[in-house]
Amino acid sequence: ISVTAVDVDTQGDEDLGYEYRRDYLIAFYSHPSAVGLYMWGFWDGAQWMKMGPLYHTDWKLKGSGRAWKEMVEKEWRTVAAGMTSGSGRYSTRAFHGDYVVTASFGGKKKTVKTSLPPAGKSIQITLK
Repeated sequence: ISVTAVDVDTQGDEDLGYEYRRDYLIAFYSHPSAVGLYMWGFWDGAQWMKMGPLYHTDWKLKGSGRAWKEMVEKEWRTVAAGMTSGSGRYSTRAFHGDYVVTASFGGKKKTVKTSLPPAGKSIQITLK
C-alpha cells in the first residue's frame, strides 16, 4: 500500500490537525502492507488546500507538521548502539527501512548501507 496524497482541512484548528495527522500515520504505518507515504504539498505557499500541508506560508510548523516530525523523525526512527557478545553478535529491534550500520573493533572500522524489510534481516560485517 502506498499513499500518494492526503489533504485534510482542519479549518485552522492546529490541535485537531496534530491529532488527525498523528492518528492517520499510526493507522497507515500499522498495516503490514504499507510501503510508502508521499507528500506532494508540504507548504501552504505551494498547495491548493491551505490547511493540508505541514507548514504555513511563513514556514512555521503547523500542528499536522508537528505530528509528522514526532512520529516519522523521532518515534519511528531507530538509533541503536551496543557491544557484541563474546561470539561477535549484536542484535536490536528496529523499524523497517534503510540503515547505515557501522562496526568497529581494535582500531578497525567498517560502515555498510542496508535495508531492513518488515520481516527482519541479519547482516554480517567482517572487519579485516
